[in-house]
Amino acid sequence: MIEVIIDGNDNDEFLQEKRPVFDVSSFSAATWKEYRQYAHDFFMTYSDHRIVIVRNSSYNFSNNWFAVALFVESCLTDSKIDAVIFKVKDKSKALKEYAPYVALTIGIKFIINLSQESTACIYKEIGNLGYLGLNIKQDYFADKIYLKLERAKAPLMLVSHDLEQALEIIGFLKAEALSDSDYSFNTEINITKETNSVNVENVIDNIIKKITPILANNS
Repeated sequence: MIEVIIDGNDNDEFLQEKRPVFDVSSFSAATWKEYRQYAHDFFMTYSDHRIVIVRNSSYNFSNNWFAVALFVESCLTDSKIDAVIFKVKDKSKALKEYAPYVALTIGIKFIINLSQESTACIYKEIGNLGYLGLNIKQDYFADKIYLKLERAKAPLMLVSHDLEQALEIIGFLKAEALSDSDYSFNTEINITKETNSVNVENVIDNIIKKITPILANNS
């Protein structure tokens, strides 16, 4: 798992050493799939380096989405890379804009880890997310878990019918709970007894699909 660092210093150094530079000048990306492909190519190119600098001068390329894609790739791929340094002109502005994407990476990391557990353990952990400020109620007779994230806007309804959908919703909900978004959600998780055969890549893709319009609205 890599560390993403925002750096306002205008040089090719980090920790007083010159680092290799990935220059985003002619790239453009419009979809999550494209950012993941760039992240994969990045890891193939710089796999022998611990720290790599990213410089972006392309209008049609988002540092924030690339950082998320790099983080996901680092969670699912063995690599020597420890940190990616994004060189920016305005560090304060970049950090503020990146904050909700940090929350997203935390949500994704949570479900990557959780997806490796048994079905029963996953649903048990879902019921223990009250520390996020969620209102949680469990209906043991109906095998359901209800989670509410109460904020300014009228609540949107989220319902899971299988384990993969449950992980998708929980990863998304954790990201929202850790952000300063004003969206509210009422969530119904239907507890299943299926064997855990979750495709975590599908789960991540669906989390991204859910959260992209919210991030766009809050930008």
